[in-house]
Amino acid sequence: GIRNNSTMAADRTPWPPDELKVIALRDLENPRPFDPVEVLEIWNKRHFVFARDKIGKFWEVAAWHGDKDAVFAVRFFPDASNVGRGVHGGAIASVIDAVEGISCIINGRSVVTGERHIRYLNPCTVLVPYLMKAKVTPPTSGSRRVFVEVTLEDFAGKLYVEAKTTMVLMKIPLPPSSKL
Repeated sequence: GIRNNSTMAADRTPWPPDELKVIALRDLENPRPFDPVEVLEIWNKRHFVFARDKIGKFWEVAAWHGDKDAVFAVRFFPDASNVGRGVHGGAIASVIDAVEGISCIINGRSVVTGERHIRYLNPCTVLVPYLMKAKVTPPTSGSRRVFVEVTLEDFAGKLYVEAKTTMVLMKIPLPPSSKL
């Protein structure tokens, strides 16, 4: 199947192209690639978004994390469309949810979604590469709330979707992982 970071896209071009990697990594401190499928397989090999049978069917993704934040290059395939070449809002929301969760995981936090507000600002198109940026604000002392902001933009910087989410720390620890 299609794999993260060094994969070949459905059209057999490298994903993501090198010029997009440069843009994706420009604002990330100490960037390191990671495979969200491998990270999430610790819990769930059949994850709704980042399972091996979803990558390459509905979307493809490359992911990097820095010291605080994460960026994802994502491209939606026609199976994630709504009408014509438009990406279904539910497909976008599903990827946002997974990106938020995994961004917390790479920051050492096991979380669940508390509430989310998504603003769809422009229609997304299948087969167009997009950049998702996730910023995690850790909880304050005594709080279990983690705040995550995700933007979906094209590689020229045009904003398509923004999400603000309150995640809630779970009381169970993260399983050990050597995948990051």
